[in-house]
Amino acid sequence: LQTRGLSKSFGGFKANTDIGLSVAPGARHALIGPNGAGKTTFINLLTGVLPVTSGTIALHGEDVTGVSQQGRVRRGMARTYQINQLFATLTPIEALSLGGSMTRRTDTLPYGKQRLLELALGMACKPRLLLLDEPAAGVPEDERHDVLDSVAALPDDVTVLLIEHDMELVFSFADRISVLVQGALFAEGSVDEIAGDPRVKAVFDDIRATRRTDFINNMWRYLAFDPALLEQTWAEVKRVMATPSALDPLTKEMVYITASVINGCSYCVHSHTAAATAKGMTREQHA
Repeated sequence: LQTRGLSKSFGGFKANTDIGLSVAPGARHALIGPNGAGKTTFINLLTGVLPVTSGTIALHGEDVTGVSQQGRVRRGMARTYQINQLFATLTPIEALSLGGSMTRRTDTLPYGKQRLLELALGMACKPRLLLLDEPAAGVPEDERHDVLDSVAALPDDVTVLLIEHDMELVFSFADRISVLVQGALFAEGSVDEIAGDPRVKAVFDDIRATRRTDFINNMWRYLAFDPALLEQTWAEVKRVMATPSALDPLTKEMVYITASVINGCSYCVHSHTAAATAKGMTREQHA
């Protein structure tokens, strides 16, 4: 796979800008970047879901920029989706056999099994190039390793371009990594080169800090003035914290932050209630 000068604009907004990417035959290539970096837009350009604004796409040396989605599949390109695109009312045996779950409706399967089914459907197209858009996204921890093992077991003769936030999966799977930031190619190299690149680390540290701040602000916004929601959230936090070993590090961090915010929100709710009562107002009016 090779792209040259690939760009996509929506009006005045540039989602992808001048992306030049080469994926060698048989490679395990990862594309990483923060939310909003343009990764899924890029995949939609590669697969023909979106028309390009400028630039070219070559598959096995053939220019497929103007080829339809179906035509690209026939030429050996397949994909999975960030959000499952399955036949909800079919059973896996009707879509594709999937072990002991094959006689159940697809929409009743555990989410990890649904992700595996989508991966299997992608492979059923007999691709030479498989595009995986966050295959581990939303998968519970107890099902996650099934997905990771299945991705690791993909045939060596299938070239894989992986789009993923799960860095454990990226570092265990990829032999080359490209980093997309604000729609443009920011860095590219081997796993060791990207892991050791201070510019990449700085970008992701900034993103992590911004997400943490946004998360806390949103928690305050919703919980500080809603006692019922506060109580429900605290019950869920206690349930999740009962089995901390089942949580990935980022989720565990967010759960503990939530617990701290709830503690502050509880004080805020009681303060507003007391102050409102003293002034003859409802708590909502005082808030």
